[in-house]
Amino acid sequence: MKSPSEIYISKSVSCLQSGKVIAYPTESCFGLGCDPNNSQAINDIYELKSRPARMPFIIIISQWAHLNDFDCVISVEQRKLLTKSWPGPTTWLIPLRKHHMLASKEQKIAVRMTEHSIAKAICDHWHGAIVSTSANPHGLPSAKTAKEVDDYFGNKISYVFDGPIGSRNKPSDIFDLETNQQLR
Repeated sequence: MKSPSEIYISKSVSCLQSGKVIAYPTESCFGLGCDPNNSQAINDIYELKSRPARMPFIIIISQWAHLNDFDCVISVEQRKLLTKSWPGPTTWLIPLRKHHMLASKEQKIAVRMTEHSIAKAICDHWHGAIVSTSANPHGLPSAKTAKEVDDYFGNKISYVFDGPIGSRNKPSDIFDLETNQQLR
């Protein structure tokens, strides 16, 4: 018999497999997520958030193997740098060998290895990365509870994994892996 959390994780993964948008707790707020290789699901999140398409989303991973789908360019020294900050609240802009729909105009993808147990479990059971952007309409405060997600989006979200967010008060720091420059 599955535990309640296993059932919720299975429901989240089922929605991702069906090209749906989910909401789930992260280190600092609820996130909206989808399959990072599903253009319709990504467009659905842009529409939900009323966010300009020129602002790419972050993806979260729970293990190094999840980067394999993105053809990232990471040197041995850069991998050491990533290892020092992951898992944790640091997002890195990582160069790509080829274009991906979530890449910036500089051909970089924003990646964070999550330390949040629920977000990590979803990635683990999904066997890959998921989109992770704050659950809020563009310009409004991030949702901190499942109720706030519902207040913002109602039934436009396929599934909301109701669980506790982490203790972090602000979004992840963002660094460029090529320059090591902090961008946020």
